[in-house]
Amino acid sequence: NAMQALNRIILLWVLSMSFFVASAQQTKFDYIFQEAMRQKLANNYDAAIDLFDYCHQLDPSSGAVLYELSELYRYVKNDSLAIHALEDACKLYPKNYWYKNRLVTLYLDSRRTDEALKTVEDMARLFPEKGEVLWMLHDLYESKNDYANMVKVLDKIEVKEGKSEKLSMMKFGLFVQMNDEKRAFEEMEKLADEYPNDLRYQVVIGDL
Repeated sequence: NAMQALNRIILLWVLSMSFFVASAQQTKFDYIFQEAMRQKLANNYDAAIDLFDYCHQLDPSSGAVLYELSELYRYVKNDSLAIHALEDACKLYPKNYWYKNRLVTLYLDSRRTDEALKTVEDMARLFPEKGEVLWMLHDLYESKNDYANMVKVLDKIEVKEGKSEKLSMMKFGLFVQMNDEKRAFEEMEKLADEYPNDLRYQVVIGDL
């Protein structure tokens, strides 16, 4: 009937206006984002920051904007704001590997090792397929002389990459540091069995 037809017309008008506003907003965002990138490439960092800030107001959910702001704050030596912007990006996109990886670098540059370690532990859970994360985790535990967790990480690397002389020797060294003679002996026995013609391992076993 006429009333239903009128309601459909009104609904279509509202939808079309919403689409027009959204399109205009997106076009505005894209234009300002591109101009911000142009200013960044021209080394006009303050202007680029202002423009990316405006982009953030237009679209607070844009991880790309927060990432660019973080980089720019780093360029102008404001490490605190650089970290804050990237933390916000990671909160919005907690499974973004590159945001987290970059945040770890910023933490380490600012000597915020505990926060870097916590982030890498999170990355190891989220991205078990990435061996480089495990090595990063190993190095951070090493910086804290956390031998027990270093061994656990090496065990995970061994599962992922396969057993190797290098990994076994690393674990052996850690067991020695931990004064765990039993596990040190067992690790060296495995090497002696794996390389029966290498007398070095037999000598070490004899010294244990």
